[in-house]
Amino acid sequence: MPPEGYPVESRAFDDAYTALLGDLQTAWNSDAGDLGGAIGAMGDLGDLAADLMTKPLPDGSGNFGPDFKLST
Repeated sequence: MPPEGYPVESRAFDDAYTALLGDLQTAWNSDAGDLGGAIGAMGDLGDLAADLMTKPLPDGSGNFGPDFKLST
């Protein structure tokens, strides 16, 4: 974790990533209908990741990126 912490956009990515994994788990185990929602969520993840990858680090050494953490 960066010393200054992750930006707000990282939390949005983590929440969407966690929801996507939940949809995939449900589709795999019991309800294939959730697969359509998971596929749509994958596109949303791309947009959220792109937002992070264009956000510069405070020290100017590069940009933030997705951390793929599960939300609690």
